[in-house]
Amino acid sequence: MSAPCSVIAVENALDPKEIDYLVNFFTAAPNKWRKSTGPLTLEVSELIKSEFYIQKIDPKILSMLGPCEVVGGTFFEITKPHIIHNDGLKNKMSSLGRVVLLPLAMTIGKIGDVDCPAHLILFDQFYRKQPIKLFFGSEGIESPYNEPVYDHQDVENLSSVGIEPLVRDQELPHLQPSWIEGMSVHKKIKWTIGSMIAFESQRLHCSGEFRNRGITQKLGLSLFVELRA
Repeated sequence: MSAPCSVIAVENALDPKEIDYLVNFFTAAPNKWRKSTGPLTLEVSELIKSEFYIQKIDPKILSMLGPCEVVGGTFFEITKPHIIHNDGLKNKMSSLGRVVLLPLAMTIGKIGDVDCPAHLILFDQFYRKQPIKLFFGSEGIESPYNEPVYDHQDVENLSSVGIEPLVRDQELPHLQPSWIEGMSVHKKIKWTIGSMIAFESQRLHCSGEFRNRGITQKLGLSLFVELRA
């Protein structure tokens, strides 16, 4: 039986010192990896073994989700928004999987408006087999880790309602129109520095188009968590 579906967002979950520690950990790490698609990433195995993580971050996750274990994750620094995907480790996708997202930093350009926030877009749809990126109606698109998927064969909960035009135009102009066919928005959550956002790892989601807010770069941390049955 699947674990209950849930989306949890806690603002001001991290204090400034905790944010600074995580940003500095990423900045100082020598083994960051630049994906061919753009993001600069860092795997979290060293972080989650640290005394800082065990004392400061793990208790916050346990408070949000109850008994669970972090099984992986990544820091990511991006200059363009993520497209539709799910999260998790290959061969370890399950209904007990959760993502805990920690927004850590963002750079505001000269035309930026700090009162016009970036968003995380969570869809009603799920893909449960493996980590994917959804490119419905396309073909031959590079994806270094998540498997590219071009059809809706294994996408659950497809919708005929569609996405509200205002949300589509403001948050999703970085997606080709065919990619959002059959999709519907479950929640739009502010991407706020210091917050913690938890949701099902099999749930499809993407970044909102933050560049039209004047944001030129974002740094976040995604932790992949397995609930204890």
